[in-house]
Amino acid sequence: MLQKGLAQDNLTDADLDDKKNKWPLLGTYLDQKPDTPHKQLVRRISLGFWRDYSSISHASYDGLVQLFPFIARDRLPHAMRTPELDNYRVRCFSMHFARAAVLLLCLLTEIQHYFKFDGANIDKRLREIWTAMLPIYEVKELYDFRYNAVLREPAPAVAAAGP
Repeated sequence: MLQKGLAQDNLTDADLDDKKNKWPLLGTYLDQKPDTPHKQLVRRISLGFWRDYSSISHASYDGLVQLFPFIARDRLPHAMRTPELDNYRVRCFSMHFARAAVLLLCLLTEIQHYFKFDGANIDKRLREIWTAMLPIYEVKELYDFRYNAVLREPAPAVAAAGP
């Protein structure tokens, strides 16, 4: 089946083994010119919270420290198993869910920005979701960096502060 697919695409095994045909590593890709808005966004994400996931996946010390309350809570003396530790776990879960949600929101916003679908109030609904998530620092950072300007729906007016 693979050979049939290769033949349909006019490829040979030699084409696949060509050493010049390399997919660039992320750092190499980000350093290549021109510096597009998408590269700037990927750079911001990879140098921001994505660094945490790299530390976790490579089991570096700072990554293991973040995981400790989840993987080794039973190793702590009972006196150290405080409500603050449980609070940390809840905050950590919330942060990771928010990061996953904002990455999906980035993807949806990029797709809408590129295709400019009409109907279903897509731009308005995206703006509402961004606005609802703005209290989360990392979301606001990405919103201010790119998505406030990308969304076609105008931002809601900010109420003036009271006396």
